[in-house]
Amino acid sequence: MSAADSKPPAPEPEKASRTGKHPKYSVSTMFFHEYTLEDILRSALSAGCDSVEFWLETPVFWVNEMPKDYMSNPDTAADRYLKELFGRFPQLSPITVHTPVLDLNPCSVNPDIARVSALWARRALITAHNLGAEVLTLHPGRRTAKRQPGVYDYLKLCRFLDSIDAARKELKAKAKTSPEQSAGADAGACAYDGAGAGVMVAIENMQPAVNALLTDPEQMKYFLDGGVCGYYNNYECEEKPDDIAFRYLKMNDMLPVKGGNGNGNNGNSDSDSRGCENEPLCFTFDISHALAGAGEKTTEDAIRYIDMYFDKIVNVHAGGTQSNRVHLPVSQSPAAQEVLKYLADCGYRRHITLEIDDLNLGKTLTLKEKKEFIAGEIGLLKAIFEG
Repeated sequence: MSAADSKPPAPEPEKASRTGKHPKYSVSTMFFHEYTLEDILRSALSAGCDSVEFWLETPVFWVNEMPKDYMSNPDTAADRYLKELFGRFPQLSPITVHTPVLDLNPCSVNPDIARVSALWARRALITAHNLGAEVLTLHPGRRTAKRQPGVYDYLKLCRFLDSIDAARKELKAKAKTSPEQSAGADAGACAYDGAGAGVMVAIENMQPAVNALLTDPEQMKYFLDGGVCGYYNNYECEEKPDDIAFRYLKMNDMLPVKGGNGNGNNGNSDSDSRGCENEPLCFTFDISHALAGAGEKTTEDAIRYIDMYFDKIVNVHAGGTQSNRVHLPVSQSPAAQEVLKYLADCGYRRHITLEIDDLNLGKTLTLKEKKEFIAGEIGLLKAIFEG
């Protein structure tokens, strides 16, 4: 995977941490999924966090508080409620946001699922913007069938990312024309620069699976290696896709005609519309996913992600892996601790988010027990990064 034209590297992302002294210690709101958002934020603060990763799919919000017009209305009562709620916890700012991924897949063979996945990612970007979040993390999707991804799967990913880039540009344009709408969290929710497109969009590496995309550092290269004038139009296919499959996808309007030809290659015809350069794409580095490829026997793959893309990492999902299980506690994973120590030695000072599945803890924890558990994990992170 490479850009058709040689381009200088994109500008490096600014540090996500506003302090510059140590990382922003965070936890996913999904760890406290049984509780209200207010209880989640209070517990995260009490446990020693100075940020949280807000998942729109946090059940109390997703099921009970999100209004029916949330997708279509960028200024719903829910947005105002979220700004007011996060505004009560300024110590947890700036936050990060994760796009909805449950039941969704931007690379789905079903065009409706692919379309709705993109719409929810765009809506998550607006939510992140409204809350003054610093990072929006998104998943790359997967091939629907449990087979190796093909060229058309990567082209669908390219189109998905171009859609998100277009949404970022729309926010940036609105910020320039309506500064009062871009003043950030006017309820004091989060520190915000009012740049409209100030939310850094970061793609996440996935754990190895037969149909997964972006499961090793080399597969990330095209998307993280500098500015691209449209991921879709500049994607070079190393081999021609299966003619029948590609015709089928076009027939179902899953992919536009690319560069004036139908084989997925980037032709040089006049009909090839490239558009302006995409905003820089950042990286959410998931340690658990990276370790899963080696069965946690070696940290080599995880370290390669850091060596290749350190300057693009704006969020780290911290967790361990064991026996094909992911998102285990860091305290139970020497390999995850080794990777975190390497990040600390490299001077990492951006967001670190504990992404731990509570089902991996052996028993159902109360809210107090969950808070105490996260406090222990945060203490371990602080010992690694602050000595």
